[in-house]
Amino acid sequence: MKNYINILLSIFLCLFTGWSNICSICSGQESAISFLIELWEDLRIKKLLPYINCGTVAFVIYIFINWIRMKLGVRKVKCSVTCLICYILNSLKNNSEYYIHQSLYHKKYSLLKVLRNKKVIQYEDIVLQNTIEEYLRLCNDIIYKLIGTDCSVNVKLINSKLKNEYFEASTYKRYTSETEKKNCETPRLSGGMFKIKFHEKVNSSKSITCVKNDIVNTNTRKNYIRNSAYDYVISSNVRYWISNDLQSDVKKDKFLCSNENWDKFYNSIAIFTIAPPTENKPKEECQNIIGLLIFDTLKSHAFINKKCKYMMGLMAHMLYELFNVIEQNKEKCQI
Repeated sequence: MKNYINILLSIFLCLFTGWSNICSICSGQESAISFLIELWEDLRIKKLLPYINCGTVAFVIYIFINWIRMKLGVRKVKCSVTCLICYILNSLKNNSEYYIHQSLYHKKYSLLKVLRNKKVIQYEDIVLQNTIEEYLRLCNDIIYKLIGTDCSVNVKLINSKLKNEYFEASTYKRYTSETEKKNCETPRLSGGMFKIKFHEKVNSSKSITCVKNDIVNTNTRKNYIRNSAYDYVISSNVRYWISNDLQSDVKKDKFLCSNENWDKFYNSIAIFTIAPPTENKPKEECQNIIGLLIFDTLKSHAFINKKCKYMMGLMAHMLYELFNVIEQNKEKCQI
């Protein structure tokens, strides 16, 4: 926007300077202003000059706004004035809403169109996996504009329900940040199985007490990784969990993970369920949760911007729309 204004001002000054010189030479006056004052007095319109100036400025602004609206419009339809104002504000403040519309939503829409045209959809589809990885990269780009540092973003899918209200999950796709690639000798892989437990009383207690024995014992049989934050988002009707200082939360017994190397990869984490929106989440609604969308970074206090929560929640809901098409397709195939 600033570039457009600077270009227009430059053109206007060039034209005005050239016109002024021509007027000065032709009239014999010292300057174009002297010539105009004499001309306005002869025409007796000197009193109307303020109104003429205001009208001229308003007309130029009107032409400029309509030109911008046409440029930002779609299929020769002008964008609304409200959209234009939002666009200007986003450009000035470097907000991420514009990038969500231009990149993230378009990516999701194009993939939805491909999926709906397929008779059989599988998570193993290489095109789907590559597109989801690109989607996660775009998620990182948008959050980067809010917090000023890059994140690693991954999707974990719930594979099945085990006994005693346990769920089995695995990492489906991961976008590894450039910071993690540089700072970590061995960046994380997508292997490993996770065990997530539904806690019935979490909505009344607003937290989950970490039981170390629970994590250690469940990790011995099938190498399941346990994470108290995953338990919380599965059990809570809030459906997200954010920590900006995990080292402090460990000391306060608010976070525990059976993977002892977690602190080498992140100290701030944000976890959102990939699920339909709901106000209340009774026990049986756990079945509607397809997986988890997770953002993490080594930087402490990374996700303190309030917009992060809303942006990440939106990204998780958009992922649910994609994965829900696959889940519905799987049900049809089973029938």
